[in-house]
Amino acid sequence: MKPSIALPRDPWRAVLTAAYLGTVILSWGSNYVLMKLALPSIAPLAFAAIRVAGAGVVVAGLLALARRDFLPVPAERLPLAAIALLQVAGILGLSILGLRYVSAGRAAVLVYTMQLWAMPLGHWLVGDRVAPRQVIGGIIGFAGLALYFNPALIDWHDRRALLGNGLLILAAMSWALGACLYRRRTWRSGLWSQTFWQMATGAIPLALAAAASWERPIAWSAGLLAIFVFNWLIATALAYWCWTQVLTMMSAATAGQVLMLTPMVGYVLSSVVFGDPLTPGVLICLGLILAGLTLTVGAKQERKRHPAEP
Repeated sequence: MKPSIALPRDPWRAVLTAAYLGTVILSWGSNYVLMKLALPSIAPLAFAAIRVAGAGVVVAGLLALARRDFLPVPAERLPLAAIALLQVAGILGLSILGLRYVSAGRAAVLVYTMQLWAMPLGHWLVGDRVAPRQVIGGIIGFAGLALYFNPALIDWHDRRALLGNGLLILAAMSWALGACLYRRRTWRSGLWSQTFWQMATGAIPLALAAAASWERPIAWSAGLLAIFVFNWLIATALAYWCWTQVLTMMSAATAGQVLMLTPMVGYVLSSVVFGDPLTPGVLICLGLILAGLTLTVGAKQERKRHPAEP
């Protein structure tokens, strides 16, 4: 019997897999720093709306080049649009609003607790079986998260800080709920058609919310445009393509475990750019959260889902 697992044995294939995973982790992790840098020039929801709309245009171009269907099958469009409210508009809107009041590194860590929240939500709402390893991972991860909110690391008298942290936790929960709903059925539409449709339908509520809460004109600059181009081409098109390639080379569980390095990359880069503290207390919290996420993700053998991450 062959072993179940999964790092590629061919050295060149292993190098290629590592390159794909590195691209995904670096692009998604660094994006929190870039978004933080963009916020002085643009209102949060306006950024999120333009980010998603532009990414949808890029994905549409890729579908056109590949001569594939733009839209999911008719019966799946409404359910996917509902999931997009959670996994596109919800997580991106709430996370960018929270990022306004919280450091980029902390935001990356809190948003990526989504896999911790997916475990109890999946059990309660979808009836997912929870393996003992997942329970252990959840206990470790939530313990790290609780420590991450101790008064030495967050000012409980600062309402803006509390609001920002709360919005980021809600963003993680939004993604987790969307993931649970996604797993309730088997999808017939292609992965990229699903991605385009969720980008297109997710951009609408973000655009409406941005218009309703319009704060100030956008201060366009070469830097802001570069951040958008990075989001459209690198953090969306290239990263998603790399992720789909990874899933052809190794198990989804193993790939998901490696992907949990993303928030740590975001925190380290934020520490370099903005001076986020890397004290022993912070490192202990981050280590516990990462260990919990790794155990939780590694124990799951879920159906293939939409690959989008924040």
